Amino acid sequence: MKVIVDPLFGTAREYIDRFFLENDLWVEAIHSFMDPGFGGLNPSIYPQNLRELRDKVVETGSNLGIAIDLDGDRFGILDERGSYVHPNTVLALLLDYLITVKGFQGRIGKSIATTALLEDVAVSHGLEVIETPVGAKYISGAITRGEIDFGAEQSAGFWLRDHLPEKDGIYGGLLMAEMLAFRQEPLSRIVKDFSRRYPRRRVGWERRIPLSPHSVDIYEGFCHSSWADAEGRRVAKEMTGDGKKVVFDDGSWLLVRKSGTEPYLRFYAEAGTLVEARRLIALSMKRWQDAKGH
Repeated sequence: MKVIVDPLFGTAREYIDRFFLENDLWVEAIHSFMDPGFGGLNPSIYPQNLRELRDKVVETGSNLGIAIDLDGDRFGILDERGSYVHPNTVLALLLDYLITVKGFQGRIGKSIATTALLEDVAVSHGLEVIETPVGAKYISGAITRGEIDFGAEQSAGFWLRDHLPEKDGIYGGLLMAEMLAFRQEPLSRIVKDFSRRYPRRRVGWERRIPLSPHSVDIYEGFCHSSWADAEGRRVAKEMTGDGKKVVFDDGSWLLVRKSGTEPYLRFYAEAGTLVEARRLIALSMKRWQDAKGH
């Protein structure tokens, strides 16, 4: 197996590649030295920041590309074609691997904004899923208290109780490499097979708009308002623990919540297609504007 790692000039440099070298595996690292300017890159794991990793994976005929963000707590994955694998898919693949191969049995924790694909995997194996508010501290707290054993958040955060009570991008990347070595198949084929076993398609979309201080009271009322049918979907469940989440009977959902770190209102949706997810975002944004009275 050939692996390219990209620590993006961050704290994972000279760590993640060492694990491969010490196990006599082929690895090449890029952006693996100290650079206060990060080579002019944004040291985050979004696909637009991983072009050099993509090119190196393709150029060397490698099986896997692993990127680790600046402080080492999140990770990004590229397949053998240099294609970015969405974090939702990566997290679900890891959960499926841990259950079916490693014998994992435990409770799954995920933030309220994280894909329902994790529920598809967990429920198919009879495992309980617990949703937390958005924020690493909530999942870390649940791990520490022994309430959950596996944690995931929408921004490629991954926790495992037997490892650490904090998310660890290095560990997540190494587990993906282990899964690939065990499966002995290209990652693109593993993803395709996974999609056949869990056929309900989950496509997410996000938007954000500024939230002014005088709109906070309106936001509280908006969160506690009741929803009727939307875009031909019947409401199956409404939640107000962290903003307003509406789950529909077809499995799609939307979430409107106030950011905990920035003056923004965030809109999330997940549906069977990107078009449907965008429609749900548009619908929730319209309801917000109506609540404001314009």
